Amino acid sequence: MTNINNPDIERLEKIRMHCFNIQKTLQNINLEVFTSENGVDIRDSSSFRLFQIGEHSNKLSKDFKERYPDFKWAAIYRFRNILGHDYESVSHKAIWKTCKNDIPKLLNYVDKIINDIEKTQQSEKEQEVRSEEGEGDF
Repeated sequence: MTNINNPDIERLEKIRMHCFNIQKTLQNINLEVFTSENGVDIRDSSSFRLFQIGEHSNKLSKDFKERYPDFKWAAIYRFRNILGHDYESVSHKAIWKTCKNDIPKLLNYVDKIINDIEKTQQSEKEQEVRSEEGEGDF
């Protein structure tokens, strides 16, 4: 049986949503606008979503993080801590770079994981049905 629990899947869906919303928000925004006084609401919105991504990634189970170690889950949470406890020290450019460089990679990775989990769960359901129908494994 798949070793991924429902809370992990729910957290992944939330991470995916926040990544998507960051990308959507920044779709027609450039660095100049993002770092300007006029970009304060966009920066704050993006920072809040990064904070939420860090919060959800920290709550993923140990089993999940061991099964999917290719992303730096601890680094995501460390960035969340910096945003949460020392927001004023984070440069606008660092937030921009994280949103533009790391978020697309995280979104792709999360999509891959969710697809992997869905395929595994579907395969397990099919196996269960075959077993209930008296069919063998071969």
